[in-house]
Amino acid sequence: MPVADPHVSILSEGFAADPYRYSAQLREQAPVHYEPAIDSYFLPRYQDVKRVLTDHEAFTTQTLQVRAEPVMRGPVLAQMTGAEHTAKRKIVVRGFTGQALKKRHGPRHPPP
Repeated sequence: MPVADPHVSILSEGFAADPYRYSAQLREQAPVHYEPAIDSYFLPRYQDVKRVLTDHEAFTTQTLQVRAEPVMRGPVLAQMTGAEHTAKRKIVVRGFTGQALKKRHGPRHPPP
């Protein structure tokens, strides 16, 4: 799998202004994007993200222990499995669905 052109940055103003165009370009040309400024990889394709989150033999969350746990003061959702993951995911998902979004942002209107 090719890694994206290092000149493309998801931290750039161009990406912020038109993330859909850049994301589409990354999905087609380089589905694994390395962002050197923050020493992180990004996967713009759903099927790749799903595999990383579910294939525990090939992928690990060990680096989150060093990077995320000190900031979050404990394990993050991506590190959890089984009943703990399910219970905490339900809590988080409530804030990103239906009525919760309408309350915070009002009704969605299509762009002019």
